[in-house]
Amino acid sequence: MPRYFTLFAEMEQIDSVQRSQMNMVDRENPRLSGLFQAMNLKIELLTGAIYDGLAKLLSPIPQRVNLSESGLSFHATEALTPGTHLHLAISHLEHHYHIAATARVVYCEDEDLEGFRTGLYFININPSDRARLSRDISLKEEEHASLEPFENPDI
Repeated sequence: MPRYFTLFAEMEQIDSVQRSQMNMVDRENPRLSGLFQAMNLKIELLTGAIYDGLAKLLSPIPQRVNLSESGLSFHATEALTPGTHLHLAISHLEHHYHIAATARVVYCEDEDLEGFRTGLYFININPSDRARLSRDISLKEEEHASLEPFENPDI
């Protein structure tokens, strides 16, 4: 898998280790801790800018995405050949995570003016990332279920 697809995941792992070390440095030398925090902020800003640039450059953002633990489907402007392998970067900006995965195109159906309904199956995804997807999907389902009893008074 290309390294830029795992950039944020690797940075998050480093951050978790670094946070505990920074707590110790903060207790022993607050000024040095402040300097390290400022350097980390610069690195995070640069990493974010690089990631944003790569994301815009490398791939369009798919429309009408349906995501599950085992894969996803979406509308694409171009047809993808079933059996093709793709590297995916899945970002959730509200929850501040980025997932890298490899998937295989299972189907690609022409929907006239709508584009191509495309289905992918994850063949390589980190188990913790799959668990994170599962949690977010469950939360979304709970939110949706809580909205079902609502009746629109304008109808």
